[in-house]
Amino acid sequence: MTFTIRRRGLLIAATIAVLAIGAGVAYATVPDSAGVIHGCYDQRGQLRVIDPSAGDACKNNETSLDWSQTGPPGQDGSNGTNGVSGYQIVQFTGPLPGGVDDIPGTGQIDDVHCPTGKKVTGGGVTVDSSGLDHFADSIVRYSGPLSDGSGWTAFIQRTDNQAATAHWTLWAICVTAAP
Repeated sequence: MTFTIRRRGLLIAATIAVLAIGAGVAYATVPDSAGVIHGCYDQRGQLRVIDPSAGDACKNNETSLDWSQTGPPGQDGSNGTNGVSGYQIVQFTGPLPGGVDDIPGTGQIDDVHCPTGKKVTGGGVTVDSSGLDHFADSIVRYSGPLSDGSGWTAFIQRTDNQAATAHWTLWAICVTAAP
């Protein structure tokens, strides 16, 4: 009986040692020596990591995917060709008529365009009530970039019934964006 326990104990110890060595080898080969992690994904988006050095491969219904832990070095941008430049604010100022006879003013819709070769990165609308004896109440119904990125558009409406005309300014922030 003592002999059986020792033999069983040695067998358990040997099994644990083999598993520990196998886990260490598997851990050491993902990522590989070049720092690349290899994987496969299927049409449902299920991803699994593989170890080609251990004979793992993608199945027929899977697509291979490799990625690096650190990635390739990026450009430093010191030559000025990457990023943005040519910051410029372009604006349009126009009348924002008030209402008469207790009827609120009409809405104004306009666009402001960036110079050729520049793209819009932001914009907005402001209302100038200076010279009036009250603040010109208004609602911005829409303010956003043009669909092609070439400028900004807005729709603003006076909501007060004061006859005096205020002014509104539509502006766009434009830049030259490097490819």
